[in-house]
Amino acid sequence: MPRLSPGEIKRGVGPDGWNSKLFTWAGLLIWTILAGYFYVFMEWLFYVTKPSFMSLLPLETKVSIPLISGLALLETSLPFLFVLACISLIPWWSQRWRVFVWIGSLLPAFLLAATILMLIDHFTYTVLRFGIVTTQGTQRGIYGLMFLCIFVGCFWWVVQKVASQPRQARLDFAQKAQVTFCSAALVFSLILMNRQYQLDGASQRIPVTGAMVQSPNILLLGSDALHADRLSLYGYQRDTTPFLKTLARDALLSKNNFTNASISAGSFASIFTGKLPTTTRVLFPPDILRGADAFEHFPGILKNEGYFNAALGVDWYADITQYDLHDGFSLANGRSVEANSLDALARRHFPDDAAYFLSEIASELSDRLLHISYVRAMPNRYVEVTEGSHDLSDREKVDQIISLFRNVQQPLFIQAYLMGTHLAGPDQYDDAIQTFDEYVREITQDLARTGKLDQTLIIIYTDHGRENVSNVRTPLLIRFPDGEHAGIITHNTQNLDIAPTILDYLGIAPPDWMAGQSLLMGEPPATRPIFSAYPNFRAVNNEENLELDLSKIKPPFYQFGIIGMVICQRWYAVDTTALTWQIETIPGYPTPCEDNVLPSDRQAQQMLLDQLRADGFDVSSLKATLDP
Repeated sequence: MPRLSPGEIKRGVGPDGWNSKLFTWAGLLIWTILAGYFYVFMEWLFYVTKPSFMSLLPLETKVSIPLISGLALLETSLPFLFVLACISLIPWWSQRWRVFVWIGSLLPAFLLAATILMLIDHFTYTVLRFGIVTTQGTQRGIYGLMFLCIFVGCFWWVVQKVASQPRQARLDFAQKAQVTFCSAALVFSLILMNRQYQLDGASQRIPVTGAMVQSPNILLLGSDALHADRLSLYGYQRDTTPFLKTLARDALLSKNNFTNASISAGSFASIFTGKLPTTTRVLFPPDILRGADAFEHFPGILKNEGYFNAALGVDWYADITQYDLHDGFSLANGRSVEANSLDALARRHFPDDAAYFLSEIASELSDRLLHISYVRAMPNRYVEVTEGSHDLSDREKVDQIISLFRNVQQPLFIQAYLMGTHLAGPDQYDDAIQTFDEYVREITQDLARTGKLDQTLIIIYTDHGRENVSNVRTPLLIRFPDGEHAGIITHNTQNLDIAPTILDYLGIAPPDWMAGQSLLMGEPPATRPIFSAYPNFRAVNNEENLELDLSKIKPPFYQFGIIGMVICQRWYAVDTTALTWQIETIPGYPTPCEDNVLPSDRQAQQMLLDQLRADGFDVSSLKATLDP
């Protein structure tokens, strides 16, 4: 190495001079920014090219997500690099400053290694149906060793690029290109983040608060896929629900209730928000609530009024944490929602869609790393849902319900969803219903023993009919404290009526964004239309399971396959893909309307089109199919 002149030494030139150190740290920052944007871009590319929560987002929002997410990684990495750089410049440590550069190089190396790992895993699982989630035993260790080798290689590459070569005052072409790209990415990220904040702020509303006159405990207790005509409560010949028949003596019972979605995700989102699936666009995972819909829900109203909200569902299947329901629950499936510090931090500092994306990709990466390091097995979402190996069994959920009622001191709202009837085969279906009835008995009797039965509002319901249908009657029973408002409603009700009824009983006027009506107002109009939605599915594994038919997910209806409407005993529906109409009679309907009060076929079709148009759909493709 040539000797340095006194002037060069004074200016800090040389491998250990100030200029060299500053340019080295600047280079490390550049590579960290590049690695961060590369990681989020590759994950974004995976999400945006498959059905995901991004599918219905406008182009501007889709483009903003990777840029804002890259900015988020920079905000978390910059303090780390800044502290290391400051320490390395302290005189006592200055002779060992490269050690701190090596430590800092771990960050971009990890991001690059994580990107490579996720690319490999996404490819093998998507194309070959094996990946980290399918590994057991020593296979997990092989993936762990592979990641370690990738990480070491990335670390060596970063060190060679950044730390081993002293920086000169003049940048070469490649360095100029890197600086230009990073600067442009940061500028556009800040612009788009400000724009998304404005859009989020314009759409968000604070949940309604009101003059609550009473605050009973509330138990929203359901079981998957219940048909009313298989419950002895509704006249079924086998005594499948002996306790519910007893409970109904002091309850409000709907004889003809219908769901608003044929799939659990859409049904629960509708129950919580009081809005149709066609309004929120939430029907089937990975659909999520966004904008005002993410804030307008009755769990948020209850929480604002001092309730402790707990949800006991099924991870990834009927999981409130997957709907992006803002500030709705404190406890979900046995885990604290507030304890998810990463998710909460992202939501406080970044727009909603980017925050959700960051939380998702961080969760996916951490699940894989913990799995291959033998810390925690990675859950297989598909197996959990289709084979019933859930985190919480129905027995455990019932025990948690009883424990929460005994131990929570503030007003309590529990949304519980049992899965016995979902997993039961045709021969076991009646037995599974009877088991659900026994669970209801156990919970109710424990409430009576502890003196809380007449301080609790109990709602028995289901999400949809068996085999994912919405054109069958489903149970709805509401037991108010002290047996108030007991009786029978014969006109059609819907799951959208649950939230307004609860709020009305509490003394809170249901907000105007809720489409249902309080059942405390008496019989709904006999010919009130009840709308529902069914996704574009296809059968897999000999029709035992269903998945979205990607060939049909396209404008203008995307995941919405069949849109239905029930009026009295008649079901009208349009298939948005086949462009066909159908009309059926609800089986076992006990109180049919006269034909002269039902709409004509043409009128019913027009009502369906009007509802779709009101929800923002382009219905021009359906107009030509109207009956003359």
